Amino acid sequence: MGINGLLKTLDQLQRPVSQDLSEYRDKRIAVDTYVWLHRGLQAGNAAMDVVTGKPTNLHLNYCVRRLEVLLSAGVAEVVLVFDGCPLPAKLGVEDDR
Repeated sequence: MGINGLLKTLDQLQRPVSQDLSEYRDKRIAVDTYVWLHRGLQAGNAAMDVVTGKPTNLHLNYCVRRLEVLLSAGVAEVVLVFDGCPLPAKLGVEDDR
C-alpha cells in the first residue's frame, strides 16, 4: 500500500533523530503511531489483555504520554501516521507489489 517511490524519496530526506527534543521546538513532526501502539502493548500486561479480550487502555495511555512529552517540549504539531487496511480498489496494485 502507499505511494510508489515514497520510501526512496524519504531516504534522501532522512537524518538521525536527536534525543534532544528542544531541537523540535516550533516544528511539525510525524510519528509512526503503530510503533507507539506496539510498544504500549509491551508495557505491563497490555498484550495479554488484548489477546484474552480483557479491556485495556495501557497501549493508548502510552501513546498519550508520548504525545504529551512532545507537546510539552514545544513541538508545534504532531502528525500521527497510521498505515491502514488494504483498500479494495487497490487490490490489483497490492498484488503487483
